[in-house]
Amino acid sequence: MKKELKIFIIVLSVFLLFLIYYIGMITKHSTVSNYNNINTKSDNMEFKMNAVIVKVENKMLYVVKTNATNELITLAFTEDIGYKEYQEIEIYFDGIILESYPAQLGNVGKIEIIKDKSDVEIPEEILKFCYSSSDNVNVEILELTCNGIELNIIDSNNMEYNYSHNYKIYEKVKNENYPEEGYKIGEDTENSTAGFSGTGLEYIWKEKDTISDILSKDTEIVQENDMQRKFDWTDFYGELENGEYEFVLGDDDSIGIKIPFKIDEDKNVSYDNVQFLY
Repeated sequence: MKKELKIFIIVLSVFLLFLIYYIGMITKHSTVSNYNNINTKSDNMEFKMNAVIVKVENKMLYVVKTNATNELITLAFTEDIGYKEYQEIEIYFDGIILESYPAQLGNVGKIEIIKDKSDVEIPEEILKFCYSSSDNVNVEILELTCNGIELNIIDSNNMEYNYSHNYKIYEKVKNENYPEEGYKIGEDTENSTAGFSGTGLEYIWKEKDTISDILSKDTEIVQENDMQRKFDWTDFYGELENGEYEFVLGDDDSIGIKIPFKIDEDKNVSYDNVQFLY
């Protein structure tokens, strides 16, 4: 009797283990099918792209091509997905890539995981775009006069942006091509501007004329802290007269910072909030 009970317990245990395995396989199959059904259009997916996942954001993947890592591409889904950062994947899609930044893939039919951790190196600028935010940057304007500016940059991102030592000043000026008083844009009359090719704005922003051949970065006063910028543009633009201006710090390799400011007839300077340019 004891032997029969022992056999019964062994058989029952084997059955329970098989049942648990079977339920697990059903769940796994359901999950994989769910991924494949995220995109409803699975036909005409003859194009393939090998890519590395840079960032997973709810219903969005940010990826770079394995053979062109400077090209950032996004894939949008209708529900949360289960992929991981730095996985190397093969994407089946219909060949349509929307030209934007980042670029966007339209209809994705299937995604296969090639490697769980890719050895492809992702460029620093791509990582900064995905993981850094201007919300984590504070720019303190310490001084702003007719002759220069001093500011302090506080960047709490894990990957700090690059900040340029080059700048430009733009001035709000009268548009030379703006129609004279009495002209009506679009009306085909003697006093019309039907053929007017200007912007249509009475005032435009134009870079302030320089008074020397020096570079803007050469007007910087060296600071102990590299996150500080202090410029004296007296020998570059000269002393600014009353008017509306924009100070823009930045170049192709850095984040752009714009500070709008005004100078009144008494040389008093007021400025608006700092804006970030991308």
